Amino acid sequence: MSHITRRRSTVTLTLLLCMTLGFPAIGLSSERTAAAFSATGSLGDVAIPDAEQPLTLVLFWATWCPYCKQLMPHLQSILDQYPDAGIRVLALSIKDDGDPAEYLQERGFEFNLISEADDIAKSYMMVGVPGVILIDDRGKVLFDLRTLQASERRAAADQTDSHWKKAARLAPWWAAELRQVIDAQIAEDR
Repeated sequence: MSHITRRRSTVTLTLLLCMTLGFPAIGLSSERTAAAFSATGSLGDVAIPDAEQPLTLVLFWATWCPYCKQLMPHLQSILDQYPDAGIRVLALSIKDDGDPAEYLQERGFEFNLISEADDIAKSYMMVGVPGVILIDDRGKVLFDLRTLQASERRAAADQTDSHWKKAARLAPWWAAELRQVIDAQIAEDR
């Protein structure tokens, strides 16, 4: 088995394990505070928490990830749907050997890119991609993709479809769940 084949097999197995196990309870609670960090992104400096930023959507991703590729247009549509809600997307590129800046630019995504964010990912115990966390201005975690019902993710992962097909089914569901949380937060802030 060649080095490339072994690496692909390892990546595929890792993705499958992430989707199957879902990491539903790695120290996560319903009242969780986001790990604080500051970084320089493609659109300027960022900090978590940020009292001046009502909602921050943190996306841990990589250019090679089929689930990320399917989810990202939905995240852009959230920005487009809620232009006055003060939502920003921080796209934290991790475990990536591609060109994340080029990827975002070619697709017209309006995300603040933070490259080589592996250390930040570790502080969030993020072991796979995609990771999606919605954080309010006080640093409270409102949504974490890892806490969605593991059984529903397992059902999707048990199917024999390719990662691309599974990603195409899961991304709209994840985005719909995220929108529900955003809608509730907007209603609460009124």
